[in-house]
Amino acid sequence: MTMDGKTKSCLSALVVLLGAAIQADGFVVGPVAPVRTAGSSSSLTKASLGTSSRWATSSSKLQSSPYEEYMRTRQQKESGMAVSPEAEEKASMFDSYQASRNEQAAMPPAEKEKSLFESYMASRGGGAAPAPAPAAPSAPTPAASSSPSTELSPYEEYMQSRNKIKAAEAATTFEEKTKASAYEEYMAARRAKESGSDVPVADCVEEECSAEEVEQEAGLFASYMAGIKVEATTEEQVSYYDSHMASRKHVKDANADVTPQEAENVSLFDSYMASRNAADAARKTMPPAEAQKALFDDFQKESSPTPTTTSSKTPPGHKGTGGMADTRDPAPVKHEDPRKSIPAAPSFAEYLKSKRN
Repeated sequence: MTMDGKTKSCLSALVVLLGAAIQADGFVVGPVAPVRTAGSSSSLTKASLGTSSRWATSSSKLQSSPYEEYMRTRQQKESGMAVSPEAEEKASMFDSYQASRNEQAAMPPAEKEKSLFESYMASRGGGAAPAPAPAAPSAPTPAASSSPSTELSPYEEYMQSRNKIKAAEAATTFEEKTKASAYEEYMAARRAKESGSDVPVADCVEEECSAEEVEQEAGLFASYMAGIKVEATTEEQVSYYDSHMASRKHVKDANADVTPQEAENVSLFDSYMASRNAADAARKTMPPAEAQKALFDDFQKESSPTPTTTSSKTPPGHKGTGGMADTRDPAPVKHEDPRKSIPAAPSFAEYLKSKRN
């Protein structure tokens, strides 16, 4: 029996297809069992789980942390490679954050405090701290009556609250606070300036104040210096005092009662400022790579949304808000009217028996 050319070409194509199928992973050589037993099913499941776990392990190794992605983007940009707009935007945001933090860490304490307050307010959503409840009006002092009635900035509100808190803490030892070394050095620096010395002293914002009022301000400043616990030179103390007085230029009298809201606002920011100062001090002792990684972790924390304190979990059976359905059987009810009776739910064994039947 001879085959024509068309039959030979068909057989050749069939042989090629069979060879390709044999090389494929899914092709099974040999007889195939028509019925899969429980043992074979179990072994197949274990094999598939092992394969999937190996894939999961290898894929987890391929996943990069956000900081590694940033470093990869930075290296690609430095080598002139193309970078996606999203990766470039993220890298640019961290670069700006890093430059801002480094600049902030190098500021003098008084300027850094104000800059930290602005960062703190921005982390709270940009809004001002809640305004405290108005206290009973006290007898105005000459300094308070002469100051213009302007709206206070959030930082001025914070300074007012903190000054009141410090004044209340120092009320029992006000005479000793008045004679504090910080104020004495400030007055010595002013006298040196007036005598022609080159000690930098800014103009006092309370030139028209009486001696009694200046002493009162000095007591507040002494408690302020004790509160921030800064070892400063004479020039730095003069700068602190000028900044302190400038912040109080449009601030009301600091002897009013402190409200609980004011105390809470001051405590929250003081904790934030202490944490940031501690982080800046720790970064100075780290190698550059670790310091940058620590900054990136701070950037990630501040960029991520703050979780709300209220729980969004809904009770079972709650409809309309994505709550989990209540699948429990209702309690049996016996009623005179059969239509209102609820029979007892069958047990699980009875349910399986009914399914087999």
